[in-house]
Order: sequence, then structure tokens, then C-alpha cells
Amino acid sequence: MYTRILVPVDGSDASEFGLLEAARLARLGGGTLRLLHVIDDLPGSAESLAYGDWPSERAQAALDHGHELLRRGAARAQALGARTETVLVEGRGRRLHEYVGEQVAGWPAELVVIGTHGRRGVQRLVLGSDAEDVVRHSDVPVLLVRHETPASKQAAGAADRAVACRRCQSPNDAAARFCGQCGGSLEPKSCRSCNSLASPDDRFCGQCGARLA
Repeated sequence: MYTRILVPVDGSDASEFGLLEAARLARLGGGTLRLLHVIDDLPGSAESLAYGDWPSERAQAALDHGHELLRRGAARAQALGARTETVLVEGRGRRLHEYVGEQVAGWPAELVVIGTHGRRGVQRLVLGSDAEDVVRHSDVPVLLVRHETPASKQAAGAADRAVACRRCQSPNDAAARFCGQCGGSLEPKSCRSCNSLASPDDRFCGQCGARLA
């Protein structure tokens, strides 16, 4: 079992799911969590970003928020029986995987747990880019914990029910009889000789060679 588990947190619902799973693993294996929060966009102008001169009040507010987020996360994990410590990092425009890599090497961590959005396709690539960067660059195993929202569940269910047209490969609802793109039949043919299924456009059975009705 893993005894040192690094958990990047940002206060989102997806992050909360990752934290809960990490706490469960730590409790089962007697391990320790390290919660990592990165303040990557401290408020300020372009000039203050270039010279590192952040307005003190707004910067302090961002730091206070980060400390409070970590405090709540640690309290939640400890209530679930997991030993927990926290790290707050003030970033300057670097990618999350860089901070994670530094913590993995310096602590050192044996596992990284990240909560991700339960989305697919283009949305998943955009919203999950930080997690995917960590997976690509990490020197230790990374566990991605998907957070399913009602919208993402509905989208995933629709994707699972989709049927691809064998003629043009466009997706169609499973209940459709004809392709909405090319008009081809979506219902497979059944060979009367061997009962195997064939594409609607096939003239002969690929299994036994018999002519299809």
C-alpha cells in the first residue's frame, strides 16, 4: 500500500472527490496525505506580474483563501481517519505538473491522487488538461478520480447509447432505424443459413458466404 499520497486540491467538487478517495486509501494503508494547493494567479496588473509587485491586500486575501481551503481539506481527511499535512505554493504561471513533480521528488510521494471532471471529448481535454499533464510527467503512479455531474452522466449515457453507421461512421441514436447523415439502414441483416449478423449493406454473409435477403 502507498504510505505517502500527494493530493492537489483547488476547492472544486472534483477536487473534493479526489480528496475523499485519497483519504480512504491512506486510512486503509496507514499512510499520510499531503494536500497541495497552488496559488497560480495572484491578482494584479501585467506590470506587477512582470516585476513580482503584487498589491499586498489582494495578495494576502488570496493567501488566506488558500490556507483556509487547505485547513478545511485537512479537517475533512482527518475526520475520515487519514493523517494529513498541507503545503501552499505561490506560483508564477507554471503548470500544475511542475509543482506536483517538485513535491513528489522532495517529500517524496509514492502516489498522486487527482479529482477530474467526468466529461468526454473536447470538454474533457480542456477541463482535464492539468490532470493529463500530471499523468504524462509524473514519476510515480497517478490515480484520477472522476467526478460525475448530472450533465456529464447524461452526456456519457448518450455516448454509450450511440450507434455508428457502418456506411459513413456518423453516430446515431440507438433507437434509430436509418442514419441521419447518409440515410443508410442501421438494422443489421441476419443470415438465414448460419444466423450470424451482417452489415445492412452486405450482399453476402461474411461467415458462410450465403446470399443475404
